[in-house]
Amino acid sequence: MIKKIRRKLKEEKEEGHHISSGLALFFILATIICAFGWSRLKGVTIISSDILYPKSGNITAVIDGNTVIMQNGITVNLLGIEVPDEGRAGYQPAKDMLTLLTEGDHVNFEYDRVELTDGKDLEAYLFTSCTQVFEKYCRKGKMLINEIMVKENLAKYYPGEINLRYDKYLK
Repeated sequence: MIKKIRRKLKEEKEEGHHISSGLALFFILATIICAFGWSRLKGVTIISSDILYPKSGNITAVIDGNTVIMQNGITVNLLGIEVPDEGRAGYQPAKDMLTLLTEGDHVNFEYDRVELTDGKDLEAYLFTSCTQVFEKYCRKGKMLINEIMVKENLAKYYPGEINLRYDKYLK
């Protein structure tokens, strides 16, 4: 199924029907500004916008062990971790685990960094409901997917240039 989705996305991109996440975010922001007027939006922090930085969403596809696509088309990378690239050892198990944990499910997002990666994708911590299989990662009724990926040896901790909110769980 993932191969079919990936193939369809590739075909759409080649045909020019695919709009990048960054461009989609631009159009959403432009629509908000037009609808409410710039003067009414002054002082609004973009990160507080549920449109640009959703607090939750349904995952419709998993691109790799670090990247998911939400139902609204926004691409989200898991913050604070790094997974093997396609074709390298560990790539498929990481992708399979992320698919198992997220695809078709409703997940919650938390943000630490406010910049977009490569100017288009969001970076976030992904949380989902607790399961018996991963009960040891359960805190307050939810599991940090980023942590599971690292602790199950499917990803490496990657802090970037600043300290992250959930560093202690990713180390």
